[in-house]
Amino acid sequence: MKMPGRSLVFAIILTAVALMGAGPSHGKLAPGQAAPTFSAKDLQDKPHDLSQMQSRPMVILYFFDIDSKSSQEGLLSLNQMAKHYPGGM
Repeated sequence: MKMPGRSLVFAIILTAVALMGAGPSHGKLAPGQAAPTFSAKDLQDKPHDLSQMQSRPMVILYFFDIDSKSSQEGLLSLNQMAKHYPGGM
């Protein structure tokens, strides 16, 4: 079977990249733009409201899969940051 030429492969990749960037723009925030208010519950079912955290310099919302090795590593990194910046997170 004959392989497609480099120009065809490049055109397919270029088209795929263009289509990925052409998705809907709703839900995206510009840098510096405030996030919409919402509430979320933590692992202990305690609710947290974003509007109550506006005085904080940064809020990190981390979605994870506890069975995923990369998620576990991410949680360890966040835990180390919390220890490094006590009271700041």
